[in-house]
Amino acid sequence: MADKTRLSVPKVRKVCGYEIRKMPIGRYLEAIDEISEFPNELIGACFPDMELKEIIERMTAFDEKTLRACIANVFTRAPRHAVGFVAKLTDIEADKLLHDENIGLDGLVDIVDAFIEVNNLGKFLAGLTEVSFKLRKARTEETPGFKDLLRQV
Repeated sequence: MADKTRLSVPKVRKVCGYEIRKMPIGRYLEAIDEISEFPNELIGACFPDMELKEIIERMTAFDEKTLRACIANVFTRAPRHAVGFVAKLTDIEADKLLHDENIGLDGLVDIVDAFIEVNNLGKFLAGLTEVSFKLRKARTEETPGFKDLLRQV
């Protein structure tokens, strides 16, 4: 029997003039590698040329000026990383995502939505949730101890 959900998921969807296609797992891994650098870059932007000890000292004496600088850095760095992540996943050049007048903020949301649909991420995330639940349940269920196993022999 054929999987009915596969029949209803489009293989390609055109959004803002770009084709959004199903991507191989390797593309997800590449995108995750790219986005994983974000926390280090953000810390580097908020606390340039500082060692961990200096950052911790600065955090203990956090003032309004430091907070404003950190917020500004978050808002200037985070969107570029988000666009880079979407670019990597969709095979649309980041420069096009940033500068194509046909895309805009609403179009970027439509592209992400199409990517989720075409790649059936809802089903994937539901499956992960189910597997996670089963693993937690297996860990919490009572398992026989060594003495119980010896009694069974």
